[in-house]
Amino acid sequence: MVLDAFWLGLLIKILATVSVVCLATVAVERAGPFWGGLLCGLPLTTGPGYVLLALQEDAGFVAVSALASLAANIAVYAFLLAVVWLAPRRSALTMLIGAIACWALAALAI
Repeated sequence: MVLDAFWLGLLIKILATVSVVCLATVAVERAGPFWGGLLCGLPLTTGPGYVLLALQEDAGFVAVSALASLAANIAVYAFLLAVVWLAPRRSALTMLIGAIACWALAALAI
């Protein structure tokens, strides 16, 4: 057999994740910036990732992964909020330093 079970499973997982992201990209291009922003805010890539993870691992591992992912996303949202707030008011370098500082503080607090 050309592909053993490991490589075939990995190929299916890669194709499933890529297809979800590509479909979301096409939908965003057709829907426009408002609906595209809302669609991109959805957990389109983590959803299939957690489904595939749940097929391999036990419930405890998936729960800990989801909790860590939530904490990481909160820190990223703090970074994005800082960028949105600082970008019109400061230079690019100051905005980037401030946004990274907000991300670091949020990551440390979580």
